[in-house]
Amino acid sequence: MFGRMRLFGRMTRQLVLGTAMVALATATAQAAPVSLGVADSFAVLADQTITNTGPTVVSGDIGVHPLTAITGFFGTIENDGPGTFTGAAHQGDAVAGQAQTDAGAAYVTLAGLAADATLAMELGGQLLVAGVYNLTSSAQLTGTLTLDGPGQYVFQIGTALTTASNSMVSLINGADACDVWFVVGSAATLGTDTDFHGNIIALTEAITLNTRATSDGRLISLGAAVNLDSNIVTVPFCPILGMPGVTVTDDDGDPVPDGSSATLINDTDFGTVSVNALANSTFTITNTGDSLLELGALNITGDFFLLGLFPTSILPGGSADFTIGMDTSTAGAKTGTASFTTNTPGSPFTFDLAGNVVIGEPGVIPEPSTMLLLAAGLGASAFFRRQRV
Repeated sequence: MFGRMRLFGRMTRQLVLGTAMVALATATAQAAPVSLGVADSFAVLADQTITNTGPTVVSGDIGVHPLTAITGFFGTIENDGPGTFTGAAHQGDAVAGQAQTDAGAAYVTLAGLAADATLAMELGGQLLVAGVYNLTSSAQLTGTLTLDGPGQYVFQIGTALTTASNSMVSLINGADACDVWFVVGSAATLGTDTDFHGNIIALTEAITLNTRATSDGRLISLGAAVNLDSNIVTVPFCPILGMPGVTVTDDDGDPVPDGSSATLINDTDFGTVSVNALANSTFTITNTGDSLLELGALNITGDFFLLGLFPTSILPGGSADFTIGMDTSTAGAKTGTASFTTNTPGSPFTFDLAGNVVIGEPGVIPEPSTMLLLAAGLGASAFFRRQRV
């Protein structure tokens, strides 16, 4: 059975590749909007397996077909963590199979578009407007690739896509990750701390995200695995004409997925701090749509509270901040949730909060006499800055 499945996978990949070659020869110049069909809800989709190490957070569905293994995520058949995801897990089922078929069709369409320009291997340092860009062999991103203005961006990469550490795909003046596509002939590897915006569809080999790389875009491998390590992967929000949109980021600019579990990656886990320390985090709401975003009251539960005001509305393209504090008056684990309603189809927007409060300075074992003083409350006037462990 396993042998037949692998043979089916190879035959499928060969068929997709052959069809893509035909499409390249007969493409039209117009880059029409691309549909992913059933694959639209998938943040991570692989042919063979999905692997993860570290506290990865995926916003969207995850799936594998024709094989079934997903390791390193709670909520799967293996259920072995530490990664989390907000959607459903499809492991070798009909939904994942149809998603692979639809993603393969999208690859054919995108790879078959007539190029507006041919680029050299290095994408870093370039500022591009919407269009179809062809790279005949591999692509390298070192530094920042800036995409300027609305419209569809398609990068047809003959072989591999690789990004250096701390690289970025930057979207300005209305460019949207929904409309950015990297169709890759072989493998895609995002370097450590890469900040990537756009969907990746790799034809024959694996997609690998190194430590702390983030992807505001889907990761789809039609022929191999997707390998993750302490990442944030988000299905990009696609604005609906005449509707507001909502995204939330933390004070480091990392996305906070709707419905996500608390994590240090996006600062919804406040880490470990001392009793009576100051512990707060500022979050930014952005209206990604083209009409007024209306916000209901922020509802916070558990050991957390709002500091200052919460916005009531945000103009199209605008942003507003709000700050959440953690109760550090007593030692122990802290948990809670934050939720607010909006006038968007995805309302309400909810995420978990967590933290830990200890007696004494985090990571330092006090002398016995010091411990007695702290326990008696005599050290309550000492304030420690928030620290991560």
